[in-house]
Amino acid sequence: MDAGAIGVKVGLEVLRRTAPRGIKWLSTFYNGIELLIIGPGGAGKTSISDYLQFGELEDHRPHEKTLDVTKSSTFEIACGKNESLKLRIRRTVDVPGQTGPVEHANLVRDRRPHAILIVFDANSSVKSLQEWLDPFCERIDAIFREDSSLQRKLRGVFVALNKRDLVQSHHFSARQAKVKKCLLDGLGPIHGVQKAKAIPVVGTIAIKVDGGDARLLDTLIRTIAKQIRK
Repeated sequence: MDAGAIGVKVGLEVLRRTAPRGIKWLSTFYNGIELLIIGPGGAGKTSISDYLQFGELEDHRPHEKTLDVTKSSTFEIACGKNESLKLRIRRTVDVPGQTGPVEHANLVRDRRPHAILIVFDANSSVKSLQEWLDPFCERIDAIFREDSSLQRKLRGVFVALNKRDLVQSHHFSARQAKVKKCLLDGLGPIHGVQKAKAIPVVGTIAIKVDGGDARLLDTLIRTIAKQIRK
């Protein structure tokens, strides 16, 4: 990917990705965010990470498991009117889902990211979502109490319920509500009730689907960019 960029059209809006070089690379690296992408295995973390960087979707869901922590190169995404909204990414860090929620929380402690994206399979049961989130939030609560500077550095938490195309609307709404409740109950006491309530929980589709495109993922990107800018 050269510095000339990859553009993905969203209606009349274009999300433009660039790989900065030279002085601009230094600026993006030092002013950009580290985005830690976590969640259970098979949810689509790697597909979402790849789309963030390259703006391209596969036409099928990959069967290979990510076995190692994978880091992206530095890049930028410009969106909004006249590309006025920019998301500067120092790196994305894609975490293997085979490790459990407590281990993922410990990675938050170790890597000290600016933002966290939790990816779930929207087709998962409500029970399994809670079984992942409860121990994750409990561990994060303890980590934040031990190190308040980590919490101050964290500029956003986001949740993607991926594979939205496989779930009927009423089932999706039930899973969305469960995730919101788990986050409020688990993170509200330390993160703040209003901040916990405001965590975006959005549906995404990280493959090409008939009659569909990447609009849900692009909405997620704009949501992250707007919140990081605050």
